[in-house]
Amino acid sequence: MRSKTNNQKHINLLVTIDDNYLLPLITMLKSYSRVHKKIKTDVYLVHSKLEEKDIDELIDKIDNKNIKIHDIKASYYFANIPSLERFQNES
Repeated sequence: MRSKTNNQKHINLLVTIDDNYLLPLITMLKSYSRVHKKIKTDVYLVHSKLEEKDIDELIDKIDNKNIKIHDIKASYYFANIPSLERFQNES
């Protein structure tokens, strides 16, 4: 969703991933960052398995001051959700 706040563009993104999708997320956000260099963006990262080092790697590799990562550890929300072997709860 794109909104204007004080004449500045702002985008909120919500992503749910597990540790298998960290590198594709980095690739996606680097690409996004190149196209939208000046747009302030909040990325809400919902996960149950990522470690602090993973979040730090994500922030370091994106290297864009206009992108803010909000780390949302949601293992509690995924605790009672049935899952299939092929699909992680984050899906």
